[in-house]
Amino acid sequence: MEASLTSMPVDILDTIFQDFNYQEILNLRLINREFNNYVTTFKPDFRLKYITVTAITSGFVISFGENREQWKSKNHLKSVMCVEGDDDMWGPLDTILGHQKSILDYFELKCSLEENERGYIKLLEKMETVLPTLPRKLPVKKLSLEAKTQDQVLGVLPHLDSAHLRTIEFTDFVTHALQETRPRNTMETDQIIELDQWKMAKKFSAERMVFDARITDFDHFDDVRIDLDTFKMSELKEWKENLCRGTSRKTVNISCHQLIEDDELPNNYTVTQGPFDGHETYCYRIPNSPDAVLRISKYGRNGSARFELDRFRSELVELVQRLRFEW
Repeated sequence: MEASLTSMPVDILDTIFQDFNYQEILNLRLINREFNNYVTTFKPDFRLKYITVTAITSGFVISFGENREQWKSKNHLKSVMCVEGDDDMWGPLDTILGHQKSILDYFELKCSLEENERGYIKLLEKMETVLPTLPRKLPVKKLSLEAKTQDQVLGVLPHLDSAHLRTIEFTDFVTHALQETRPRNTMETDQIIELDQWKMAKKFSAERMVFDARITDFDHFDDVRIDLDTFKMSELKEWKENLCRGTSRKTVNISCHQLIEDDELPNNYTVTQGPFDGHETYCYRIPNSPDAVLRISKYGRNGSARFELDRFRSELVELVQRLRFEW
């Protein structure tokens, strides 16, 4: 049999073409039928570093690139607009995700504008069918996802490779102009917190949404910024004990809408009165950790509270509507 390039083992071909960018790989299909079959069947790696999918009024735009500088400057390697009515509207999305074998630094799905909400929901529904069909879980370091419900998150998060996922960001897909006029969306988390992707990530943040969850569900994160619906004093004590067993540096910002005083703090705390009625700051020094201080600022007028666990600093830091601790 006459030897040819395409008769070589696939792993050898992958090595030969490992320095080709996405456009050069796609161009291989134009050489002859054998190369077209190779690209179509074995999907050589595009080796992208980020993929951003943004909903527009009648479709979506996929932007991608090979380095962080392209992402920061928005000087993308390529942007592809996919519009409803196109014969192959979803083809570019299938192709790009199917060819991505190496680790993405950043994967983003966003709505951005209120008028794009209908198209964005369609995009999320499509992701539920595209991601499970990939030959492997998508390797991603950081996920940024706009979502309103737990089901929307479950259409994406379980299909990412938990071995590489380190940062998770959720945002409610509502425009910044409407943040003050719309009530914050509350998201259930009972199924999300059972995922390996959740358990192995180290950083989590959520904007413009409230979580119906326990503070202890976030113990494993080194950096977490969330808004909880309710916060029990008993959970606070349990959470504090868990944190004090750790040795790594942690940063957390947490606010809550309702503080439930189902338990009392231990007796070794001091109380400082704030500038108005109902504003009190409790300072509690953690046993066997002389440099660690737990501070709770309680706002009796609206039932909210803010918290701080502070290590390495002895001065009292003014709290700004958040729970913040540094480790």
